[in-house]
Order: sequence, then C-alpha cells, then structure tokens
Amino acid sequence: MRYAKNEAGSKIEVEYSGQIALCPECNSIVIGHFGHFKEKHWKHKSRNCDSWYEPMSEWHFGWQDLFPIEFREVVIKDINSVVHRADVRLGNGLVIEIQNSPIKLDEIVDREMFYGSKNMIWVLNGENLANKCQVKYALIKKNLSIEISLPDAVNGLREYNFDDFRDALFDDPFFMSFNADNTYECQNGNYFLYKFSTAIDFSKLRREMENIVRLNFANMYGVMNFKKFEKDGFVVKYSNIENDYFKNVTLVKKNWRKFIDAMTFPVFIDRLPGLDENFIYWYQKEKIIPKEDFLTILKGNNPKF
Repeated sequence: MRYAKNEAGSKIEVEYSGQIALCPECNSIVIGHFGHFKEKHWKHKSRNCDSWYEPMSEWHFGWQDLFPIEFREVVIKDINSVVHRADVRLGNGLVIEIQNSPIKLDEIVDREMFYGSKNMIWVLNGENLANKCQVKYALIKKNLSIEISLPDAVNGLREYNFDDFRDALFDDPFFMSFNADNTYECQNGNYFLYKFSTAIDFSKLRREMENIVRLNFANMYGVMNFKKFEKDGFVVKYSNIENDYFKNVTLVKKNWRKFIDAMTFPVFIDRLPGLDENFIYWYQKEKIIPKEDFLTILKGNNPKF
C-alpha cells in the first residue's frame, strides 16, 4: 500500500521505517517500511484488509505519478459495502488497474465486476508479463513540410531561364529570412523541401509562397505568362501529418500469459519488447498509441476505448 492517512485524514507516503499511520480503507494501524531493496510502503500491523493487495514496483509508482495524488489509491465501496483500493481512479470515473505481476482468472473477473461498472482499463508491465514477446510494425514518421516545384522550361516562353529565376527567387527577402527547422533540400535543381518540427498554418504559408513566386515571375517575365508557368509544373504543396503513424502492427507471442486474454476491458501493455518507451500497445485493437496521446484521452471528460 503506497498511501495511508495521518491524524488529520490527509493522504501521506512513508517517510521512515516504523512510521505509524492509519489505513484509509479500514482505519486500522499501518506501519511504514522504507528499505533499500523494496519500494517504500505501508503494511498493516495485522492482516491486510484488501484481499487484492499486491507488492508495488517502481514501474507501478511511475504510472501513478502521472496523475494527481487525489486520484491514486482511491478507496471504492460498492452497494454491498465491499471496499477495495483502485490503483488510479480519475475524476471522470475511469479506473486504471496497473498490473505488474500475474493475476488469477477469478480475480480478473472480480476486479472487472467491481470496477467495471464505473468503466476501467488495464495497464500491464510488458517487461514482466510479455518479456518473450515482441511487437512488429511499420512506422510512418510524422511529416510537417512544404515543398516548391519549379518547371525546367515554360512552353511558349523562350526567355524563361530556370537558373536565373531560381536565383532571383531565393534572393527575395521572404526566402532569405524563411524560418524552417531544416533548410531546403534540392533535387535536380527544381524541387525544394522545407521541414518543420512543429505544426504551423501551412495553408497560409502556401498562399504567401505562391504570392512571392508570382510577384518575382511577373517582374521578370510579365504577369500574363504566369498561367503558362503554372501549367508547366509550378506547384506549392504541404503535408501536415502531426503524429507518427503505425501500420501492419503484429504482436509475436512467445510464452504468452493466457490470463491476459481473460481481461474483457481494454488492455494496454507498457514496456513491450520492440516498442519505444514513448508508446504503449493496445492489445485488443493491435494498435500503437503515443503515451502523450493516451494520457490526454484518459484525462478527458468522457474517455472512450
């Protein structure tokens, strides 16, 4: 048990071994344990009042710490006055059961019946529970970019010179001061790509670029010839895919823990071999989700999975 309560009823963690406090669930005495090899925790002086009690790990603490303290180890009582401590219960009512070790099938059923009426999910430690498994996928990286293509030649406009126009264009103050994370890349001399690390108003930027190109072209070759220039290959286009995209996601199972298949509520696996630590795997949907997006959904007013 991570939290107890002091005489004032405030939620507290262990500060030193032998510290005395009260169990928030049964109000009996608990003793603080603060060793070098186990996570600090409270232990009942007599038998633990919650039959679902499990030792907590650093990984477990880390997930709880992603949420405000008032949402951690929340005591829940059902209509029959049965009481249990949810690992996390958010303000929107969602219960998050953080599972670091194997669990019996009948306890899975009991927990889902007890917490599930309020909506719940499971978060599992793949390092312990799926350490022989591996997730495989194809990753399409996010693409925040804008590109310009200039034609090599313009039909019916013999005086058009690609090199002269390109040099004049990129001597324009707009392009000289253009703020991109990566300077333009040039392929065959007439394709220019600007990359960004954060999303911007690409539709506005495209209009600005088109206007600068139009003005420079008009100054050199006359505004009436711009239609020919567009027809022969001038284009400004952008890509604004803000999130990494995963496809062909497959979990290769080895020494699979079959109790996971008995979990009827959504199961998310953290620390899954083959997956970057910034992502989590949604087992039932075979889907990879950035943890940042996952937490945003959890903390929403009406999280749905």
